[in-house]
Amino acid sequence: MKRAQMFAVSAVVIFGLISLQGCAKPAGRTNFLPSQTELLPCQGNKEKLWWERPGFDWHSYKKVIIDPVVVAGDAASGRSAHDRTEVIELERRFREIVTEKLTPEFSVVTEPGPDVLRIKPAITRVDRANPLLNLVTTAAVFMPLDMGGISIEVEFLDSLTGDLLAAMVETKSGTPLQVVASFSQYGHAENAMEDWASELKRALVDNP
Repeated sequence: MKRAQMFAVSAVVIFGLISLQGCAKPAGRTNFLPSQTELLPCQGNKEKLWWERPGFDWHSYKKVIIDPVVVAGDAASGRSAHDRTEVIELERRFREIVTEKLTPEFSVVTEPGPDVLRIKPAITRVDRANPLLNLVTTAAVFMPLDMGGISIEVEFLDSLTGDLLAAMVETKSGTPLQVVASFSQYGHAENAMEDWASELKRALVDNP
């Protein structure tokens, strides 16, 4: 009986921690996006803020320009030289991941054109997981409990006119079910970038 009670208590604690760790902090904006952009929460996703120009047709764009990733907000301040190196690597991975997800259906180009969408991304916060702590908690309760994540802000512009077509702020955090990513400081951040790149591709294909 005592074992059953202990198991039940452990289960409650574990699932409570999953709920806390798996929830991202609500999205907040920095000064990267134009101040006049009226971002609103997305239905069903409180971690994403979104604005879209009326009449914007995603289907009219078949190619994309991906600007160099800007590091802004918390991600740009108070970091050691080692941390800055890691964030620079995330910048590189962001572009690489988006390019991999979009091709071959969409071409990633460098020159503006009538069917070219320009993407201006910024990393505004990076949360590191603690791999050592996750090793300990995995041994103790059979799952990692210290989650990492990332916050990004993105502008979508017409590459010829420079007109702002859409803007987004989103925060994504890892979950204990992403076990492999939990043993890397930035594994959850990379998973979040993969998810966002997939969402971008769906938007270009399905015109949300």
